[in-house]
Amino acid sequence: METDADTIIKLSVFVILMAIGVWYLFRGSWIYMFWLILTALDLVYLFFVILANTTSAADLIPPLIILVALIFWINKMEKKY
Repeated sequence: METDADTIIKLSVFVILMAIGVWYLFRGSWIYMFWLILTALDLVYLFFVILANTTSAADLIPPLIILVALIFWINKMEKKY
């Protein structure tokens, strides 16, 4: 019969090995994946801000600034590689 500590240790080792495997699989494209995830989250946020009934111009400024910064970042990264 296993104790809780043994199960936690086995799960921790499993999670570490899975993280190493994912990093190894995507090691060349993790920056682009990170950019895509951030852009998708920002666009979803912008979509919900636009569809909210109480939107004003001040509510739209932060997600638009974040989107412009993300586009600037990916252009800079493409020039680097």
